[in-house]
Amino acid sequence: MKIQRVIAMGVLLAGAGSHSAGAEPAVPAIATSAETPDQGIDRAAAGDEDPAAMYDLGRKFDEGLGVAADERQAFQWYSRAAARGHAESMNRLGILYAQGRGVPQDYVAALAWYQQAAARGSLTAVSNVATLYFYGLGVPQSYPKAARLLEVAAQQGAADAQNKLGAMYNDGLGVAQDQRKARDLFRQSAGQGYPPAMVNLGRMYTEAIGGERDEIRGFAWIQAAINVGVPASMTELAYFELGAATARLNRRQLARAQQMARQLPAAGSPAGEPSLPAPAEAARKLASR
Repeated sequence: MKIQRVIAMGVLLAGAGSHSAGAEPAVPAIATSAETPDQGIDRAAAGDEDPAAMYDLGRKFDEGLGVAADERQAFQWYSRAAARGHAESMNRLGILYAQGRGVPQDYVAALAWYQQAAARGSLTAVSNVATLYFYGLGVPQSYPKAARLLEVAAQQGAADAQNKLGAMYNDGLGVAQDQRKARDLFRQSAGQGYPPAMVNLGRMYTEAIGGERDEIRGFAWIQAAINVGVPASMTELAYFELGAATARLNRRQLARAQQMARQLPAAGSPAGEPSLPAPAEAARKLASR
């Protein structure tokens, strides 16, 4: 079984929840004593024309956070925020087009929105452009181009890009195969609490890929990922590897591994990626080609 690349469409094109440069952090407007925080967001979005609040409202409809999910409403609010320069809203519009949610599926439109978001510093958008090149969706298929884009975002600390680039090094796609480098990239990403990378790193340890075998550490990373929540595309792999590692541990080792799992990073949203303080020239140029 190969390392799970997490280059499944649902994961790679998700990119949800990241904050981008060129847009203010998505912080709800301060609610007055007579209104709830959600009402404060609604007021700021509709009345104050605050793009960050518009993004928050779009995300509520997109993900069904406290409201019935409504992809068309999400599209409308993201569009309004994007028109005011909100980078993550641009990235979200790209995701909706790529997945065909709320709008007809259109990879060319997705690429255009990702490129605009990347030009404003969104590392998640750079990673999403790489996804399109990986699969050849709306662009000529190119593993090398995907790898170059991921390298830019990974060097800036984007956990999802580190994980995806690690998968490409593991399988030798677009780059010379280097499983030690893959393991190191998974470690960087997992250290930020990114569940897909935590599973991939755990498997590298349990299968002695790219370094020495460490069943205890491998179990711990996989268990920690499950505790945080792994994508549906990785659930089977995660539980399979966890079960296999459990069978190879004695009672004392298992107790130690479980304790270690509780101490490992447990970040929030897998897509909570950092963004550049200003658009990175290399990322901007690569994404716009």
